[in-house]
Amino acid sequence: MSKSVKKFNALHGVVATRVQLEKLSDLAIKEEQIHIFNKIQDVLLYNEEDFFEINIKEQAFEIVPKSMLNGLHFEETEEEFTGLNKAVTPSDIYQMITDRMLKMIKEASGNGYKKKWSAKSYGKGYTIPFNFESKKRYRGVNVFLLTNFKPLENPYFMTFKQIEANKGKLKKGSSGYPVVYFTKLYKIEDAEKNIDFGTYNFDKAKQFADDNGINYDLIKDLPILKYYNVFNGKDIEGIDFDLKNFKIGYIENELPPVEKLTIPEAIIANYPKKAPVLRHGGDRAFYRPFDDLVQMPFLADFDTAQDYYRTLLHEYSHSTGNVERLNRDFTGRFGSKKYAFEELVAEWGATFLSAEAGIIWHTDKNHAEYIKNWNGALTFIKEDTKFIMKACTKAQELTDFILQFDENGNPKYLKDLQAIEPKIDIIKPNSNGQKKTNKITVKSKKKNKTPLKSTVIASSNGQKMAKLVKEPAVKKVRKRKAADKSKQIALFDPKEKLAGVPIIEEAKEPKKPLIVNPNIKPISSTGATPSEFFTVNGEVGKFLQAVERKPFHSVVITMDGMQGAGKTTTLYKFIDAFASAGNECLFISGEEHPDSSLAIEKRDKYLSNEALQHTSIVGSVKDVQQLYEFIEPFDIIFIDSWQKLLRMVGALRLDEDLRQKFNGKVFVVIFQQTTTGRTKGGAEVVFDGDIITKMVKEERFEDNYAYFDKNRYTKVPIETIRYNIATGTTYNPLQNEDPEDLENNTEEIPNILPVDFSFQVN
Repeated sequence: MSKSVKKFNALHGVVATRVQLEKLSDLAIKEEQIHIFNKIQDVLLYNEEDFFEINIKEQAFEIVPKSMLNGLHFEETEEEFTGLNKAVTPSDIYQMITDRMLKMIKEASGNGYKKKWSAKSYGKGYTIPFNFESKKRYRGVNVFLLTNFKPLENPYFMTFKQIEANKGKLKKGSSGYPVVYFTKLYKIEDAEKNIDFGTYNFDKAKQFADDNGINYDLIKDLPILKYYNVFNGKDIEGIDFDLKNFKIGYIENELPPVEKLTIPEAIIANYPKKAPVLRHGGDRAFYRPFDDLVQMPFLADFDTAQDYYRTLLHEYSHSTGNVERLNRDFTGRFGSKKYAFEELVAEWGATFLSAEAGIIWHTDKNHAEYIKNWNGALTFIKEDTKFIMKACTKAQELTDFILQFDENGNPKYLKDLQAIEPKIDIIKPNSNGQKKTNKITVKSKKKNKTPLKSTVIASSNGQKMAKLVKEPAVKKVRKRKAADKSKQIALFDPKEKLAGVPIIEEAKEPKKPLIVNPNIKPISSTGATPSEFFTVNGEVGKFLQAVERKPFHSVVITMDGMQGAGKTTTLYKFIDAFASAGNECLFISGEEHPDSSLAIEKRDKYLSNEALQHTSIVGSVKDVQQLYEFIEPFDIIFIDSWQKLLRMVGALRLDEDLRQKFNGKVFVVIFQQTTTGRTKGGAEVVFDGDIITKMVKEERFEDNYAYFDKNRYTKVPIETIRYNIATGTTYNPLQNEDPEDLENNTEEIPNILPVDFSFQVN
């Protein structure tokens, strides 16, 4: 169970401080337990107290983090939610997946990883599991659960109900396979109206909203993890699976390393957007993020063509994590959890891609031994029951990125193959909306097929495209020395050594700058592009001094202060200063509806005609995806306020999900404060800003001012510059500073607010 769920349930019957709830709120965001975050925020936003007596009517439950949904399929369910009393919890499912992986690794030989490249055949079978009814591929962790990395005699799986519906019969003694999926719990919560309703049925949720005069936008869906058992086609009688006409992911014999394989060549040729540089030579294979390079030995250096492509697809899997692609974390040192995670992601990615290419990843035992050799991976799998699930999800994400499936589930590379072999497999919708497959042939009937090479050519419209062209077969095979048979090609980082596995060293070259991590580059290579800065007009420009248009990531300006300090007024003046200079601005107005009289009054008062031409406004955002769509076209994004945005879109991190997500933008974000000066929802997120501004409320509004708590771009000492909110002018407070005696403050004993939390679901 997630830590935030455990800690929340442990609050029952205790008195919690505001600080404790703020920290728990931050943890809930980190673990993507948005329903817990929302409940805590309701208390923190609408109450000023520092102490809260907690009464939990129904215990919290764990939902599936949205970052893990890509590797799972969605299914509706007819059952009703029964809280923690259900037979199988999400924690049980995570543990089941972990135990399956640990068992497979435990059963592997303890002699370490051995390249069984001398084998020329791994048997016949299918590498991709399919649902028989929908003809859809199983994804993510379900590939492991259904195949254990072994080729399947029959690729199809069915539930017991589906078997009965198709008039089939399950063979006596057959065992089922678990399939993990998620369903949605629809929730409606309104603290002010004391409403907390939930159901698995979306129609019931809409009816409840209608009966209570609630907008459908307030219906939130929470993903709930579940699983059921399916049975493989080889254990089912009475159903014609027509395997003669279904060969997707079908493998036969391994081939000698003198022929290129059509499908993996087509996959690589259709790598999306700008592909990494592929270079051959030497005895090592690795991906280097610094210059986006995949290094490989020559095809002839491998015992089989399949071995070459297994390794190549592993390195291409790593390349998808580049900051310009899927932006995975490459900062982990060898032996760390981050490093082991990236290696496991690349292993899974290579397994999925190899399956697509009709290549089995050796055997289940050999694959388990390979994972076992990555220092620390086994420890992290034991310690974190979600480790496998997270890695599978990221691997599915990179697989989708490379294969680029269309709406019918066909990968992009098939178009190239169809030009060569018209009978190649494709999936098309049939008349009843289900998907069917055409007759499939993946293996050429020619014994000595001319290998294919990916070449870039110019099309009629001048654009570049990939094409598969014939290449003369390699006649001379370079044999690997016998002394090298015990050595393993280094993957990912050529400078780091596998535990107990020696790395082949290349001939020494002239000394290069020491690179201890693939993300490190010589400092002399930085700053090749001149820095750019936004134009900001008037006194706001003087106050901010410099706002960079970063080539990577964005600038965050935060504003926080007490009610009445003038945050919204300052925000409007900032909008005018940026927009009147020609910057395209988006104002996300969560505090005041864009059509309200208050919003219109401020618009007319503070925004010039020039600023109006470059400013757009939106009052509500459905979810994070829609937020990203809104942000993309604009230069400057103003948010009033952060707390209201979180209430609309759910879990969101200022640094990771906004500042690092986009390049060359500026986010100006308002944070609310309590009457005691604390930032609502937690103060830590404020400090993710590059420029942190504080709004000070004085006795008269005319004296309210803003100052910098931090400004990475300041050209003067930050204590020498302030911004008067009423007049919109900058000034140096030290020129007119009058020393004042400080008065002793007395602190009263705070009130304790009773709080009832409920997760009741009808």
